[in-house]
Order: sequence, then structure tokens, then C-alpha cells
Amino acid sequence: MQKGNCLKLIVKGRKMINYIKAENMKQKRTFIICMIILAPVLCNGLAFVLMPGYFISATYNWWNTIILPVVVTLVSVLIHQKDQKILGYGAIDYLPIDKKKFWMAKIFVSMKYIVYANGIHLILSALLYRLIKNYSEINYNLKELLMETLIMLIGFLWQLPLCLLLLKKFANGITMLINIVAGIILSTFCSEGKIWTICPYTYGARGTMLVLGVRPNGLLTENPFGNNACEILICICLSIICGITLIIFTTHILSKVK
Repeated sequence: MQKGNCLKLIVKGRKMINYIKAENMKQKRTFIICMIILAPVLCNGLAFVLMPGYFISATYNWWNTIILPVVVTLVSVLIHQKDQKILGYGAIDYLPIDKKKFWMAKIFVSMKYIVYANGIHLILSALLYRLIKNYSEINYNLKELLMETLIMLIGFLWQLPLCLLLLKKFANGITMLINIVAGIILSTFCSEGKIWTICPYTYGARGTMLVLGVRPNGLLTENPFGNNACEILICICLSIICGITLIIFTTHILSKVK
């Protein structure tokens, strides 16, 4: 019995990998690759030129509150468009495929691109900061940058399944408006209040406050709470729970929609 269950799991895992490989193939030579490189370069370049004395504070704040919400939404839109153009997803109804795995592959590939974008941002931030470290008003170490990037990444990944669900229900423009505007407004105005725990859009911005001591409006906190490991853990756990819940919910709903 145990061997049989193990074999079933291996077969299912291989099938899932094949779906992910197929989705990866569809995204080759698309604008997504350029975007995940250009976005962190633009963010770091502007912060380096405009605010060298507060470079880390500026680049992570702009990345978190403005640029990353746009990147997350555009990645979802571009991945959605590939199959939307083919009879509005109608083609998949006539193919012998597992729709849950089909949508889960889209979510995982979307996540991969967001991981790459954040990784590029982290590397550029660390390298440029070394160049101007002696002129910086605030000193940060690599451990803080790694922690901030991790929290921000986990705090944004849950938006991908949500965006794919919205894109299936609404037009691209409406989805972009909803997610980008909600991300910017809610992360700016709700991150410091008591309701941040029930508003997933605040998790990334809250992480920036906890680790780097930077508010969503760009101002520094008077009492940085970088040593508050308990609240950082809560932020990470809430983001993971939200992400897993949305992945399960959206794949179930999208697999039923024709």
C-alpha cells in the first residue's frame, strides 16, 4: 500500500512538473523577462541618483509600495493573455488536461518571475549600497536586506492567484486598477494601524517597517522595530496562510470555470 501511494505521488509530481515546463515554454521571448530585469534596475537607479544618502530606504520603499505591485499585476496579465488569446481559454476545454494543475502551473510560474525580480533587486541594492555606504545616513547590513527581501517576497506572492482569478472574471484594465490601487492605498494607510493583520496588502509594507524602519510614506520610524522577531514571524505566517488559502481556492474555482 505504501509503495503504491508513493508511486502515485511520484506520477502526480511528474505530471505537475510537465505542466510547469509547458507554461515556462509559453513565456519564453515575452516581455516578462525584460520587465523583471528593467523594474529593479529602474527602481535602484532612481534611488541611487535622487537619494544616495537614503538609498536603501528609498529603493525598498519605492519597490514595495509602487513598483512591485505593478510588476506582480503585469506578470499575471501577461501570463493570462497567452491562453486568453486562444479562443478565450476555450481550447483547454477540448484537451485532456487537468485544469487544476493547469492553473496551478500558471501560479507557480508567476511566482518564479516575482522571485527573480526580487532577487535582482536585492543584488543590485546590495552592490550599489557598497559603493555609497560611506555617504549613507543610515547603515544597513546584508542580513537586514535579505530579511526584508524575504518578507516582502512572501508578502506579495499571495496576490498572484488573486490576480489570475480577477483576470478570468474581469478585463485586464479592471484587474490592474483593482490590484495596483488597492496595493498602493491599503499598504500606505493601513500598515501602521491595528487592522494590518486582517489586510494582506499591508504585509509587505509592514515588513519594511519592521526590518528597515521605513514607513510606506517614505519617512523613517522614530523607534525602528527591527528586533521585534515575534511580529516579523506573524507577518510571514499570515502571508503564507493567505497564499496557500488563495492558491487552493482559486485553482478550485478556475478549474470549474469554462
